[in-house]
Amino acid sequence: MLRVVGLETRPWYGVAHSVTVTCTAHNNRLYLTATYPAGQEFPRDRLWNKNVVRDPRVRLKIGTTLYDGTLALVTDAAEKDAVLAAKARKYPRLAGAGPSRVHVFRLEPA
Repeated sequence: MLRVVGLETRPWYGVAHSVTVTCTAHNNRLYLTATYPAGQEFPRDRLWNKNVVRDPRVRLKIGTTLYDGTLALVTDAAEKDAVLAAKARKYPRLAGAGPSRVHVFRLEPA
């Protein structure tokens, strides 16, 4: 079972920024999530989130294969809740933050 993927974003200074992130599949779509500690605002504390807000084009590395795509912030509450439920099943050890402290991004084809 796929647990994490490599994510490459495009910062304003032009050198790719790469991180490892968790991923969740739901309804044959791939989602990435970012959880924020209480008191921190989106996207202040994670550089990859800032980069995606500025430029949603990303590259994912899954295994040894690279995929280009874009990330879209999920704003539909039902979709977000379903993804977070799927994430809780996949990662039962991760503490569940309230939905207001989690941002969900849906991968769209390039």
